[in-house]
Amino acid sequence: MLSSFLGGKSKETVSVKLTARNGVTFSGQITKDSTVAELCQALDPALRLPERQFFGLKPMAATNAEHVPWLEDDTVLRKALGAPATVMDSKDGSQSLKEWHLLLALKFYPTKAIAKHWSPQGARLLMFELLNDLKLGCLEVAHDTAVALGAFAAQVIHGDYQHAQHQDLMYLRNVKVTPYQDASLSERIRDRHSQMHGMVTSADALASFLQLCQEQELYGVGQLIKAKSDALPQTLHIGASARGIHVYDHDRRIIIHPWPALKRIFHRGKHFELTLKSPGRASDPVNFVMSTAAECKRCWLKAVQCHSFYRYRTANANSTGPTMLEAARTARQASQELLSVETERLRRRSTFGSSGSKPTLQEALASADAGSPASYAAAVAQYDAKSDAEGLTFAHGDIIRVTDHSDFDYWWGAIGTRVGRFPSRCVTLLGPDLSKVVKATRDYDGALTFAKGAILTLEDAPSDLPPGLVLAKSGSRVALIPDTCVQPFA
Repeated sequence: MLSSFLGGKSKETVSVKLTARNGVTFSGQITKDSTVAELCQALDPALRLPERQFFGLKPMAATNAEHVPWLEDDTVLRKALGAPATVMDSKDGSQSLKEWHLLLALKFYPTKAIAKHWSPQGARLLMFELLNDLKLGCLEVAHDTAVALGAFAAQVIHGDYQHAQHQDLMYLRNVKVTPYQDASLSERIRDRHSQMHGMVTSADALASFLQLCQEQELYGVGQLIKAKSDALPQTLHIGASARGIHVYDHDRRIIIHPWPALKRIFHRGKHFELTLKSPGRASDPVNFVMSTAAECKRCWLKAVQCHSFYRYRTANANSTGPTMLEAARTARQASQELLSVETERLRRRSTFGSSGSKPTLQEALASADAGSPASYAAAVAQYDAKSDAEGLTFAHGDIIRVTDHSDFDYWWGAIGTRVGRFPSRCVTLLGPDLSKVVKATRDYDGALTFAKGAILTLEDAPSDLPPGLVLAKSGSRVALIPDTCVQPFA
């Protein structure tokens, strides 16, 4: 329960009701002249949520709560919310109460490195936020991914599948993973959920759900806004996240302008401008034209909020809890890497490809076994980089010399004299422990999807892992699979 914390004999109090995405509510009394920051002082001990800095408050709107502005810390509740609504007291139907109703929602999306240290309550709230994104179409996923996410969410919410209770698809009414989820998709989710019975705990399902969401292209970006650019003829889509400004051509990300590389964000009418930092010389703004001035301002506000949080978590490393400290360290590390990207690119091009020979898997494994500093990876899927001028094309089973895997989405590597970047999800790293390299004995479609003959690596499994399962890694994804699907490579 929220507690009243402001004294004074004549100050009028108002009932406050707070609702989270998972439907949990908190209520209490507060004075009408309180600010949002003062409300949060009472909110934190009630929620017991260490990750509260990632969440924000907004008025509970009847429709389209996604576009309702956040309440800033110095905002006076009375001025922002207006007159409180009159509701009936649930304890005494004859008595009416004046009440403000607020929504507790995720404001800034944590990276995978940060989210893995979250409290169980924070991780669960993050899952419900992502389910809301999936339902609204803000986080678009492939059909098979939607099935896996739905099954993981069902395992977290309902526990192990019970035929008597879960045969009716109505139990999945709160598990919507696409805006237009039909009965066939719900049936596939139910079938996948039933296969998890006795094999996956709710905690493992929650971790797998978050990890799979964080591997998606649109994680944390939210609503994309259509725009035109002077440099490109096609219609683009602009979004913002804690990493920077994202630019997409339909479902393909063209570029991320990271916050450390941006000098100025500006909007005027329908024009949204980015000025990049260019040491030693002036830089022309990158200009995008949107369909309406209102959409342009909405994009600018989202960008300002994301950039403000980026600066906040970088500057306040010593004055926040462990979670925020980790966030600040991650942000600073990302800043250093992004600011030196051009130098790294030149270094790669000058040191790649001294030999024109194409390495074999045996040579890569022998190099790893000998403790060579070079990293090698095996392609678990074909990748055609014809749409990416700096991309590296390869076929399934090719061995790639990896020189940079600091970025989560794209790595850099070489095959012979060919150099370029490629999606990390298409390869799996080959470490020095050869006993952990395995080969798929059959096709498998589950939390991981791979074909017969694919090369995977085994991860260290928890002590309570059920018999018959192994923790395998394919590309950047890690999940539990039956041990009958793989055999030692050697």
